[in-house]
Amino acid sequence: MNHRLLTLLLVALLALVAVVATGEAAAAAAPQPQQPEWEPNNSFDDANWIGSGVRQHGRIDPAGDVDYYLFNHWGEDTFYVDTRLPESSPLKPVIALYDEEQNLLMEAECPRDGRCLTYMPGVSSHFYVVVSDRDGRSGPAYEYSFIILVEDEPQIDPYEPNDFLSEATPYTLGQEIRALMEPAGDIDNFVFTMDHAFDLVVNSENVRNFRLLDAEGKELYAVPYAWLLMPLRIPAPGTYYVQVHTEVIGEDPPYRLQLLAAPRSIYVSFAGKGRVGGVAFGPADVLRYYTLDGSWHPFFRAADYGVGGNVVGFGIGKDTSDLYFTFAAAQNIPGVGRVTPSDVVRYTAGYPEWGIDPGWERVFIGAPLGLTTAAERIDALVVDANWGNDRTYYVSTSGRARLPYAIGQLLVNNNDVISFSGWIDENGTSQFFMQTVLGGQAAGLGAANVTGLDWEETAWYFTFERPIQLGG
Repeated sequence: MNHRLLTLLLVALLALVAVVATGEAAAAAAPQPQQPEWEPNNSFDDANWIGSGVRQHGRIDPAGDVDYYLFNHWGEDTFYVDTRLPESSPLKPVIALYDEEQNLLMEAECPRDGRCLTYMPGVSSHFYVVVSDRDGRSGPAYEYSFIILVEDEPQIDPYEPNDFLSEATPYTLGQEIRALMEPAGDIDNFVFTMDHAFDLVVNSENVRNFRLLDAEGKELYAVPYAWLLMPLRIPAPGTYYVQVHTEVIGEDPPYRLQLLAAPRSIYVSFAGKGRVGGVAFGPADVLRYYTLDGSWHPFFRAADYGVGGNVVGFGIGKDTSDLYFTFAAAQNIPGVGRVTPSDVVRYTAGYPEWGIDPGWERVFIGAPLGLTTAAERIDALVVDANWGNDRTYYVSTSGRARLPYAIGQLLVNNNDVISFSGWIDENGTSQFFMQTVLGGQAAGLGAANVTGLDWEETAWYFTFERPIQLGG
């Protein structure tokens, strides 16, 4: 084999290796730096305006990146430039200081944590800080932070250093954090692990710019001011970050932060009597299931309120003081009289401070709206209660229903969801507008009958009378 042919084969082999290499999956992008620089800031003309006394975070990336910052220094006092890098950063930071005419005043290779430059200006002026890597290297891990201080006083925080996700302070749910937002621009990162998905409550004081991030640094929630948030929906088990920071120049008071597990409640009524989780129940009782620990608790014992039969539809108001029911068979309700399986009654615990006694009330009458036959009984219910008597009732019927409509009839199946929006006036006349809000066939429910229903924001929740398969 001659040398020319050998050379061609080597070139072809290298080209093949390059093709194979470029076909590999791209590495996941690193999380964006926090309290970040904003690109482009690669020249004096594009320099980021920053404030003295504010810790600035950045990253030397992509290749050839150099970061420019511009700040105004008032007075003749000496100022200092301190740098700090996370442990994961391979950056060899070099900081250059320029005057407002872009003349180089001084330059130094900085320590990973500590004083880099000291300068006595003599007059008020604008100055440029330029950050680069000593060897001209760059990448997603080349993170840094620096701060310009006038007074040479150490800033103390019991959880520092935790300015970067890579050095987040480990946190245990329920632990109470008392920390400082010093200096202005400070960022505190905390990391915790959840072994299963449940909701979180944020209990805090003086917390601003609260963020919840997933393991990749992707933002799940961002709240400018956090006092008591409930709930924060955690999508899956895994690692999560909490981040608190401030962009305000000046002193911030100490803050307190605590994350608590929030048990989501599921309310259940069974068709017959029995026992579950050590709790006995009858067919008109309502139990409460806590998703956090899998425990069952009694919630509504029908015999204590003078009702019986079988509860087939149950809704809960904006708080647990208002409960809505439909029953499988007609019965007499104390203080209301006879109600049918197409009616909805409400029990309220009362508001003694407002002179409202506890008791029952019929709030939805099905017959005037066309719910009259056995197939048109309500067997699934959720109520969106607004102020006063204005409510929306989302219902599903036990069979095929034909309801009078503006033009013709509204035809619904036992897995459709209909909404009735309106009220009952002082004369007992129902004033409602109806429409189909979810079609069972279109949603892929097949022939299954919806027997349990709930709604929250944009999500529907169902139970069915038979096993079915949905989306795999």
